[in-house]
Amino acid sequence: MPAAVSPRTRRFSVGLLISIIIMLILGGIPFGIGKYIEFNSPGPFDSGAFVYSAKHLLGGAKLGVDTDSSARPNTLLANVIGVAIFGFNETGPKIVQMILQLGSLAFMFYALRKVFGSVASVTGTTVAAIYLSAPLIAKFGNVKEQFMIPFMIAAACSFLLYEHAQKRRWLVLSGFFALQPYYFKPTGLSIVIALLTFIITANLLRKSLKQLITETGLFAAGFAAGLLVPGILYLWQGNPTGLLRTLPAVMLQVGCVFAVLILVLAAIIIGAKRIHLITQLQQVSKWIWIAGLCLIPVMLIISIAIIKAEEGFDNDDIASYIRNIPMVSAPAKLVRFVDSQVARLLAASGLKGGYVSNSWKAIGLSKLAPQIFRYYKALSVPILLALASTLTAAAIWLSGLIRKTKTTPADIQSKLVWLLAIWWILDMAFVWGSPRSYEQYYLPLCASGAMLAGYIVWKWQKRYTLSPNKMPWLAGGLAAAITLSCLSIPIFIGQRYSPDTGADYVKNYGGRRRGFGPSLKELSSRQKGAWIAVGDYIRTHSNKEDTIYVWGWVPGIYVQAQRLAPVSRAFYGDMHVTPPRKFAGTIDQLVRQMKGNSPKFIVDTRKIHFPNDRPPLELWPHTYSKNKSSGLPLPNDPATVAQYDLLYKKLLAEQFDPRQKEFSRLPAMTCWLQYAPWTKAMPDEAERYEAMKPLREFVMNNYRIVGQYGNHVLFARK
Repeated sequence: MPAAVSPRTRRFSVGLLISIIIMLILGGIPFGIGKYIEFNSPGPFDSGAFVYSAKHLLGGAKLGVDTDSSARPNTLLANVIGVAIFGFNETGPKIVQMILQLGSLAFMFYALRKVFGSVASVTGTTVAAIYLSAPLIAKFGNVKEQFMIPFMIAAACSFLLYEHAQKRRWLVLSGFFALQPYYFKPTGLSIVIALLTFIITANLLRKSLKQLITETGLFAAGFAAGLLVPGILYLWQGNPTGLLRTLPAVMLQVGCVFAVLILVLAAIIIGAKRIHLITQLQQVSKWIWIAGLCLIPVMLIISIAIIKAEEGFDNDDIASYIRNIPMVSAPAKLVRFVDSQVARLLAASGLKGGYVSNSWKAIGLSKLAPQIFRYYKALSVPILLALASTLTAAAIWLSGLIRKTKTTPADIQSKLVWLLAIWWILDMAFVWGSPRSYEQYYLPLCASGAMLAGYIVWKWQKRYTLSPNKMPWLAGGLAAAITLSCLSIPIFIGQRYSPDTGADYVKNYGGRRRGFGPSLKELSSRQKGAWIAVGDYIRTHSNKEDTIYVWGWVPGIYVQAQRLAPVSRAFYGDMHVTPPRKFAGTIDQLVRQMKGNSPKFIVDTRKIHFPNDRPPLELWPHTYSKNKSSGLPLPNDPATVAQYDLLYKKLLAEQFDPRQKEFSRLPAMTCWLQYAPWTKAMPDEAERYEAMKPLREFVMNNYRIVGQYGNHVLFARK
């Protein structure tokens, strides 16, 4: 006879089934709609760049030699897998991304249920499923944040299960998963920082050095093993040493060095204790110590005087002599060594110069802060849940301090909430790191916020269960659920105001935008953009062997056209924040490569790039009409072009408003600039415009204008 099923097992199975059904309805349906929107929304920007790079690498190109990619190793690997299986399109990478997301959501549900209970797991997983696929921040799907978040969730869940079951394999897995997000995007380090901070702090508070060494070692072992994943790309590209120069690898190297130093120091201290060195030294008379210490500088002065009298060296030699004395040189060498290791970390981190620092020069915090707070408001549900958990945990901790309670809460949930809180706070803070506050930057804080929400739900459920009078807790829970449901409505019906600019969507466009509902209605228009039309034209008027070049940050044209570029840097989106001298070098290299292998078509996207207050650097300058839209292309006449260049650089460099009366006194040629909407002083832009001259001349001398698609101008080789 089959074994009887106990009532407890039956209740457990029924409860689990009900939880899964509720989660699939509340979270699964929006997630499915979000994926449908993403799969039917061609990505003109990041997604196209990643797919192009993957296709180029699969065709035999070498990274850093034949092609320069903005994608990090794991992002490239995910796209390479998708393109290798499904072809030169976005579908494959988006399928890979969806599988990773589904796996992480299932893992989140399992881990939250183990630690915080069924209600918390349903709540947290539902919030994550909705907001990680919400059109407001999900962009076009194939973005690096969407790839890295599943690994961040997996790392956090693995650690929760380690604390719950005390099985070491979960800690090793946590380290393995925690490494991966960085190789999608540097902000993925938030989960690494959170985990290490928690491990170190928790063990120091309980004064368990042995446990600290064990847990740190297990985490580091998994972390090091995780290098195998990005290492696949470096090995494939024949650059295995490149992996060792990345920040996580350098962190492991520096960590090992400092661990050895600490072990040596600990060995010296332990050895000194065993031979009772301190006790023996204390037996020496203090006057002998004083006399010896005084004798050292006296003998040093005498020796310097004798050497100077005999050899006559100068003051610089004296300083060198002092620095070479062992008791001086040893500490100095140690300081220099520590400084060199810190310098290695900074160099590997990329904090010195580059994309972020150059971008900050172009925009101030006063412009960025309102935008970030508008996104915080739009994402109020996961933020409020996470904030409630953090404040509740902090209130309980402070209450214990005030009451001078020596015992800490025995439940594991009151300890793990701090891990999740640190992670969420870091994700909230990291969106301030870049002045380019794009919508996908807010995805990570929704994931960490959703997991952190498990604590406040668990706390409520615990109070509800233990309270004799359940009605107040039931009423409070229902009120909170209704309030949060109301706050989430704009995610579904669309935003009234743009989180980016604050503009009124209803007033400007006649309806709400960037919600699940509006995005479904916009699918047909998303598939009819100007960049899609120009890509279709190129594909039908060229062969597979033909090459093209797209100037500006619309790399999706390559994917739509199914064509590659003959240059290593196939797309460019940082022209307005790149220092003019460096920009000039990039242009010169680009022109040299094009002269050796001229593309059949060139597209000037004429896209306005960050910081969005600069005129586009055009390949063939255009005039402007009274409504500030672009007019006719400039005649290809040397005298006309020279006059235009002179006046346009003056306009850029001197904050010269063409609508002022003084403008009419200049040559008649300037009427073509009369309605240009760019009047802000930008001295660097004038230099960048000059740096563009070789590329402009190459295009104007060797290509003809085929047509204009929206703002995009298509050129064909003569």
